[in-house]
Amino acid sequence: MTPVFDVPFLPEAQYVEFLAECADELDSVHFALALSRSLDHRVRFGDAGIDSNMVSLLGRLRGPRRYLLLNSRFCSPDTLLDREGLQGLVRSMRGLLEGGVLDGIVYSDHYLLQRLADLAPDLAGVLEAVPSVNCMLNSFARIEAQLSWIRGTGFRPPARIVL
Repeated sequence: MTPVFDVPFLPEAQYVEFLAECADELDSVHFALALSRSLDHRVRFGDAGIDSNMVSLLGRLRGPRRYLLLNSRFCSPDTLLDREGLQGLVRSMRGLLEGGVLDGIVYSDHYLLQRLADLAPDLAGVLEAVPSVNCMLNSFARIEAQLSWIRGTGFRPPARIVL
């Protein structure tokens, strides 16, 4: 069967066991950097550290791609200019990549994507940038505009997009 589902990842052992059983049907999983009770996955700036339990649990999933949610629709200019805070995010992304549990990011804010590419071109070159559903890709022109932007940043294009 062709994998078709993109599902949220929660760092809970029983849920991960269930996902592992369904791995052949999963195209990807997406997860937030920091655990929180928020209803969305706005970007958490600063060094969140890497939760070794989360890396271990993500590592149990063989097959599906793993995407970090950075899908805030807008980051303030002050935040984007905060090099130290962004470096913390980059360190967290690097730790996930080195742990073998990160294939790309889901983004909405083009300025954030560009800043990450500027700060860590080596990461951009190996990670996919996947437009969030918040980008509302409802026409070929919008899809091409997103893919063109991604190419310009140096991030890898998405393996799949959500329309």
